[in-house]
Amino acid sequence: MYMFYVAETPWEKKQVALYWEQQRKLAADIKDAYDKVQEDAYHSKFYQRILSYDTSIRPDFFSPLPKNLKSKIEMKV
Repeated sequence: MYMFYVAETPWEKKQVALYWEQQRKLAADIKDAYDKVQEDAYHSKFYQRILSYDTSIRPDFFSPLPKNLKSKIEMKV
């Protein structure tokens, strides 16, 4: 019995291509789920640092911070 089989017919080649496409999608989903946790933690730390700044001395050319930004960040943490 062989360890692998080389696809010969067009139908077999299509099945192999579909299988590997499914495996790529599965790997991408796993990577996205892993990265999301790390990215959310990074963004949470970043916004906490931003909120610790004194906003009374914010330059005029900066856009104003949303009034409900603190409540949004506290809900995520």
